[in-house]
Amino acid sequence: MRFVVKAVAVVSVVILSAGLVFAGPKDPVTGKRFIQLRDAQNTPLQSHLEAIFPESGGYFITGPLDIFFTGPSDAEQLYHSTRIICPTLEAFENCLFRLQQDTIITIENSTMYLHQSRMDFPVGYRGALANIHFKGRKHTIQFNTIQQTRWLIWVKGILAGKDNTIAVMPLEAYSREVSDHLYGTDRRWDDLPTKNAIDFGLFDTLDIYREAPEYTISGYKNYKDFLKRHRAAYTKFAKGLVAFIPSDSLLRQMKKKAPRKAYPNKEYRMLQMEYLKFLVRGGDVSSLNTLTKDIFDTLQSGEYFFAVGVSGKVRFGRELMREEVAEIELKTGKKVPRANHAFLFPGEPLLTAGAFFIERDSVSFLTEVTAGSGHYFYSNLTKSIRTDIAELSNQYVLTLGHFFNALDRLSIEYNDVLVRKY
Repeated sequence: MRFVVKAVAVVSVVILSAGLVFAGPKDPVTGKRFIQLRDAQNTPLQSHLEAIFPESGGYFITGPLDIFFTGPSDAEQLYHSTRIICPTLEAFENCLFRLQQDTIITIENSTMYLHQSRMDFPVGYRGALANIHFKGRKHTIQFNTIQQTRWLIWVKGILAGKDNTIAVMPLEAYSREVSDHLYGTDRRWDDLPTKNAIDFGLFDTLDIYREAPEYTISGYKNYKDFLKRHRAAYTKFAKGLVAFIPSDSLLRQMKKKAPRKAYPNKEYRMLQMEYLKFLVRGGDVSSLNTLTKDIFDTLQSGEYFFAVGVSGKVRFGRELMREEVAEIELKTGKKVPRANHAFLFPGEPLLTAGAFFIERDSVSFLTEVTAGSGHYFYSNLTKSIRTDIAELSNQYVLTLGHFFNALDRLSIEYNDVLVRKY
């Protein structure tokens, strides 16, 4: 076993609900907005779609990208609909046919934007929408690829900051340029030129590949040292413990009192560049998995980064340590593609994110779980980083109740799991 901690204890106590109040567009979704977000997931429809488009085949079946988005009606449809994100362009082109073969879903009408390269607004979308009937109710389904999802995330950022100083025609021209670039990525075309917003007479803040802001805590070692100084948990159930093994009663309380909050990606400005590096280095988003009991039983020993979406779904990927990456790159002379938490539910807020650890003998078993995520909890690009680490990290531990709830729903057994902040 690979545990090295200052103190480990089995603890049991009732968790009190956190009384923190959040506000602001990049803060957690809480209260009535959280209930709206959760209810918009339409899990019965998602579950049915998963039977048609299995996530083991690389599909992502997910809820709306942003139910709070407001704008032109055609744009709102794109952000408010249940989505099928296809692993390849070929799978996308076959998606409508597969929907038509289903005996429960009835398609009323559909619109394919793939070859039109535009809609009324925003300009350049290459996905598709279908109005369907499912169990007596009408729904809108959107299907596209991860590249078109990236385009929607980029457009959303533009619309959120759009004002009267942005010239419409250059913006539409650049929007088509970005769409063409991402379509070429879907087509696996090499050496794709990427023009900048400034080439169209626009501000560089509209670039799809923007420079990330400076780190708040300069120097990776300084950042890690700050984390280490606050790694002990100070909560009602663990005071000054670096790690603890929850008792059965504490686990029940963690699951019952898991915060009704959804956390947005704090490092959204880096997302597009991270995708670019990942794809250029040969990465494949279909290597990311959705957790099931069958998949869990095949996992090898090691660390896995994970995220829990608002519907309770768990997605994960294999984590490579920096030393392991350096060794591979030294041997091969090539950069290793590395995915991260933001790839698991791109553009969506999460219930929790972190890492879990597996030990495997004849079977796989869970040994440790953390709430460590730079994108969602401990971003070194935000001014709140010191508060996030020093104060809110104790609250982030509580979010792991969502992870344990998900394991229960999936009938994945676990015992004596070590819990840490990060």
